[in-house]
Amino acid sequence: HLSKVLKINPNHFEALFWSYAIYTLNGKNEVVEDTLRQMENCEPLSPLVKQMLPGIKRFWSGRVKESVPFFKEGQAKEPGGFYDLLYPLSLVISENVIPSDVREAPTDQRSFFTTMYHVLDLLYNGKVEEANELMTTDLCDFIKSDFSYAHMQALIFAVNNMKEKTLEWLTYAVDMGFCNYPLMNSPKDPINRLLKDTIEYQDLLDRAKQRWKAL
Repeated sequence: HLSKVLKINPNHFEALFWSYAIYTLNGKNEVVEDTLRQMENCEPLSPLVKQMLPGIKRFWSGRVKESVPFFKEGQAKEPGGFYDLLYPLSLVISENVIPSDVREAPTDQRSFFTTMYHVLDLLYNGKVEEANELMTTDLCDFIKSDFSYAHMQALIFAVNNMKEKTLEWLTYAVDMGFCNYPLMNSPKDPINRLLKDTIEYQDLLDRAKQRWKAL
């Protein structure tokens, strides 16, 4: 669908965005090398171009520390959304600290990503029961709606050394289409470091590899 849209209009901003995001999340950065430049030409001041996409590219290619400044700036400017999770998660992965400067949005502007951040924070501080209470059916349904959300939830459990939960959510991600084989096969990946010696992880890795090659 995206390729058809871009064939008709090569500068269709939304189609360029989703094309870039899908390939980058799945470890195919080389496919969309020129896409970000096209988007900059279309909307040079867009926060998607300035913060989100550069951060996503670095985060899902294992260069997590490089993603932190992009997500930090995005969270400061737009609290309540995607950055509420990605900023603290990137900092925990790269520096093993929960940031103290996450900006709280008004209650009515907070999203499920905000709740996922609170799950991360509680688990990091050893409050497992409180974190479990936040994992409601509604939150889990939201996370299961997108492979990148499920992958982030797997990372939340991985950085807290929770093997079974990490495997459970990574399986959801791969079942939905996540196939970032270069990341999953890298020691930079917290999930890889936690699960690499398990048969279940090797099975998921093989599935991701086949899909990644065909992407």
